[in-house]
This record gives sequence, C-alpha cells and structure tokens, in this order.
Amino acid sequence: MSQLIFDMNAVQTLSLEFRRNMAKLSAVRSNIASVRGGVDSSISARRNIGSRMNGINNSLHSLEGRLENLNQLLQQGLNEYSQTEEELINRAKEIAYAYNKTIGDQIKDFYADLVSKSEILMPLRNASILFAANVLDSKSLLIAAGNLKFTMFKENGNTFIKILNGTKPINYQSYRELLVTYLGGASGKWDSNLINRLVNDGLFLYGNKGTKNGVKVSDYTKRSEKLKDTSTQFVDLNAAIKNLSDSKPNVAIKAAKAAISENTIWKDFTGWKGASTITKFGKGFGILGSSLTVIDNGFSTFYNQNTGEWHASPKKVAKFFVDLSVDVGAGAGSMAVGAVVGSFFLPPAGTIVGAAVGAGLNFAANVKVFGDDPKKSLVDYTKDSANKLANDIYDNASKGIDKLSKLFW
Repeated sequence: MSQLIFDMNAVQTLSLEFRRNMAKLSAVRSNIASVRGGVDSSISARRNIGSRMNGINNSLHSLEGRLENLNQLLQQGLNEYSQTEEELINRAKEIAYAYNKTIGDQIKDFYADLVSKSEILMPLRNASILFAANVLDSKSLLIAAGNLKFTMFKENGNTFIKILNGTKPINYQSYRELLVTYLGGASGKWDSNLINRLVNDGLFLYGNKGTKNGVKVSDYTKRSEKLKDTSTQFVDLNAAIKNLSDSKPNVAIKAAKAAISENTIWKDFTGWKGASTITKFGKGFGILGSSLTVIDNGFSTFYNQNTGEWHASPKKVAKFFVDLSVDVGAGAGSMAVGAVVGSFFLPPAGTIVGAAVGAGLNFAANVKVFGDDPKKSLVDYTKDSANKLANDIYDNASKGIDKLSKLFW
C-alpha cells in the first residue's frame, strides 16, 4: 500500500509565503487606488481610463478576498491535521503506558487521583496541617519557657493573668530566675508577692475591679504595672496585654493582618534562630503545607495520568501560578477570618479557637461537594474563574501580537 507523506513544515512555510504575497497584493491594490485618485478628471475620462482603473481595483479586491478565504481554509486544515496527529500520538502513548506501568508510575497515578478526585481526604489533610502550622507557636500560646506558660481569664468583668499549671509549693527562686531570663528586669522586680499572685489567684490586668475572693481587686493591682511594663522581653505578652484596653474592631483588624502575614509561603522559612521547639514544629508544618500545595498543583496542572508524562506550556505555567495563588489566598483568608473570631477570646485560648475556625473554613472551602462527578469545591470554582480571566488576557494579547506581526510580515 502506498503511503501519503504530509510535510507539515513545508506546508507551514508555503502558508507563510502565501500570506506575504497577499500582503504584496494588498499593497498593489492600494497603490492603484492612490494613482486613480491622483489622476485628473479630464484625463481619467479619456478612453474610460478611470472606469478601467476602477475595474482593476475591484478585481484585485475580489481576488484578495478569495485568497483570504483560501488562506483561512488552509489554516483550518493545518490546525485540524495537527490536532488529529496529536490525538493519535497521545492515544498511542496511552496504550503503551497502560501496558508498561511501573510501581513508580502507579504511585504517581494514585497521588494524582487523590489530588483531582479526593472529596474529603485531601482537604482534611491540608486543613489539619494548616491548623498545626498556626497553633504551634509558643509566642501566640504565651509560652515564655517550658515551665513559664501564661494564661488569661475573666472573673466578674475583670481580666487576670496567671502562670498556667504553676507548681506548688512555689519555688520562688526558680520562678524569679525564669521571669528575669524571659521577661527581663532585675530580680527585685519579681518579688515573692507578685509571683504568688501569678501562681495562685492571678494578677489583675484590666476591668471594672470590684472584689475577688472577698478581697478588693485594687489589692491585686499593686504589682500589675510590673507585668504590664512594655519594656519586658516577651513582646507578644505585652501585645496581648495592650489589646485588653483596645477596641474590639481594632484588635480584630490587627489579628486578621497578622494571620495573613503569618500564612505567606516565605514566612515559615525565616525566624528559626532562637525559636522554641514548639515554634519550630509549627514552622515545619507550615513548610510541609506549602510544599504539598506546590506539589498538588504541579500534579493537577502538568501531569498526564493517561500517558505518565509531564508537559508544560505557557498556558499551563500560567494556570499553575493562578491555582497556587488561589490556594495560598484561600489559606491566608480562612486563617484571617479565624483570627478575627479568636480575637474575641482571651489568649492563649483565642489562638487555638482562631486556628480551629480558620482550618475549618479552609476545609469547607476545599471539600468537593458541588456539581456532577468529578465534584468541585468553592476553591475549584474560584480557580476556574481566575483561569478564565487569565486565558482571556493571554488570548487577547496573542491576537494583538499576531495582528502586529501581519503588519510587518
């Protein structure tokens, strides 16, 4: 059987030459029209010169239109041939891949299935990592050291602070050394009466005063200023104390801004020096979450499960960064809302509540429960809209570049 050989490159070269000749024809027609307009009417009337030139111009215009139709037909044929060839090649690759899968290929396909089809498992994994990354921070949990953890509580409209799970009998010297080391100041600043309040009843910070345990709250305030001193080294504790007297809207706004800042990809790669073990675990979870987000989007964008191949193109690269931005934005946004909710609770409980609410919102936004199979999440729909906008911009830019190239070629 004889073979039909189709040289795609040769046809494309002819197509380019064809368009160049069309441009030359258009230039000739324009020149004729220009000459016709410059001929004196008395001359153009002789021997029907004007009419004959108009006829030539019209014929060239008609020929130009037919050539343009022919060019469009040629381009359509090239595109259809290219698409058919690509489909046949991909189908052959799919068949070969299906018969020659390795264990590594099966693992990749299994993970790609999880990324694209898992309705609950992957969103739950990501929300859990997000919660751990945001809650495991010794400063937000008001942990100055292993045995120096603070908590705030309210009683009769007053806010107090105390050392969480303080040891009894009180080892004043041990606590004094911890306070000097992690909060600063001379040892005389942290006297035994202040330590006793911190370990037992709590030290007054803010409120309407009144009585506590039958004692005037004013008696509890005598040493409060020592802990409220903004020069202490535990700046997060100072900030938490300052927030007590600030308005709720201001505290909520500050909490949201802080949550967005803390949930940027690069944040977890900094601040390791001098960080506590708990904080390092939190940063580790943050890096894990960011890495998995990049990997997940890489699989969903560049990996072809049917052929086992990775393929990148300008549009795919754009889609990858759009999807990645939506995921990062959804994570930061959900944690910002959680931080606003957490700001209505005293620390460190507010940190835990905020992280739980934020992680829950992130799970709800990513769980795939909408539409037909394969189902989609709210984040998926957001990605679709963002990618449509990006593709429209890309296509319009490409058309503009193509029009400019035709002017010069």
